[in-house]
Formats: sequence, C-alpha cells, structure tokens
Amino acid sequence: IPKGADKQMSIPKVNLQLATPMVRVNLQKAYAVLSQFDTTNLKEQLLAYPERIREQKLVVSQRRQALKDAELAVKEIEAALIVEIASEVNENNKPKYSNVEIRNAELFARKKTSPEYTFAEADRRKAEAELEEAQAELERLQDKFKAYRYIVRLTAEELAAINNLSENE
Repeated sequence: IPKGADKQMSIPKVNLQLATPMVRVNLQKAYAVLSQFDTTNLKEQLLAYPERIREQKLVVSQRRQALKDAELAVKEIEAALIVEIASEVNENNKPKYSNVEIRNAELFARKKTSPEYTFAEADRRKAEAELEEAQAELERLQDKFKAYRYIVRLTAEELAAINNLSENE
C-alpha cells in the first residue's frame, strides 16, 4: 500500500462556505459523528496491519532458518561423537563399545561433558524460543488485524444505522 493511501480514503473536507446552510449543518454533524467513531485512526490501523504482518512473517522465516541451522550444528556434533565412540578400540583391538546400548549410554555421557555439544544445544534451545516468540507475535498481529476489521465493520453498520435514523426524521 503506497504511503498516503490512507489519506485518500478519508472523508474529503468540503468548503463549508460554499455549501447551503442545510448542507453545512449536515456536514458538520457528519464530521462530528465520524470524529466520535475515530474512523481516521481505524482506517490507518487497518491499512498498517498487512505490512506489519508481512514484516513479522519475515522475522518468523528468519527465526525458523536459525533454528534449522542450530539443529544441524547439534546433529553434526552428535555425529562426530558417534563416530568417535564407534572407532574406539580396547587393548585387544576390538570395539570398546560392543553393543548398541553401551554405545548409546556412552553417547549420552559424552553429550553431557562436551562443551561444544552443550553450547550447540543451548543455541538450539535459544533459537527455538525465539521462533516461538516470533510466531506468537505474528499470531497477535493477525488477531489484532481481524479485530480491527470487525471494529471497522461494526462502525460502518453503526454509521449506517445513524444515517437511516436521520433520514427517517
């Protein structure tokens, strides 16, 4: 939406000096009603939210990629530990960790003592939390946009009802 588009949508001001007295009174009443309903602000908010949502979707996408990168770093370190464990041999030149359960237990123990793994896992958790935070903000913006749409619709219906009442007078 181009800048200034919200200004184009507002009620045009009329030179009241050129209007007949009856038109002038009705226009003044209309401007007073519109002012009470804060229609200019509602339109500005309604027009601003799609851009805010688009920007937040970009943040979510970036955070999702950061999480994938962090998960990959954790998996790479874990793979290196697995290779290290699988390649170790005892004094008889036989695998030191001969069965799956023992290898898994050793992997678990090494993960706990590996500073690289600990840091990578902390980065992964941080990236996951940041993604959840960005997603929650996106949902908040989308909910607020929906709420503004309902408010604008309700305001339009109220203004139409006021108009119908004034026409029936």
